[in-house]
Amino acid sequence: MGLEQGGVQVLIGIVATFLLQWLKHQTWFPLLNTWSEKWWKITVSAIVAFCSALGVSFVFNPVMGTLLVTGLTWATISHGVWAFVLSFATQHLAT
Repeated sequence: MGLEQGGVQVLIGIVATFLLQWLKHQTWFPLLNTWSEKWWKITVSAIVAFCSALGVSFVFNPVMGTLLVTGLTWATISHGVWAFVLSFATQHLAT
């Protein structure tokens, strides 16, 4: 993973932290709030970090009924794991 990609993951981690903090205070978002259990907050944070790090794209063709998954290679997965760790750590350092 290059420095540019690492910088992007740090930025995504910081933005995700502020977005999750904002969602905690919204009454229309009951899945996460200030009184949620710690394990649930960590789980949501990990899901956000994983989704932002993987870099896999999905395209659904409703006419043919097919789902095309692109970018799922061993190299992408290994870079995605590193990006996940970096994003997850940044989220927790930014709080």
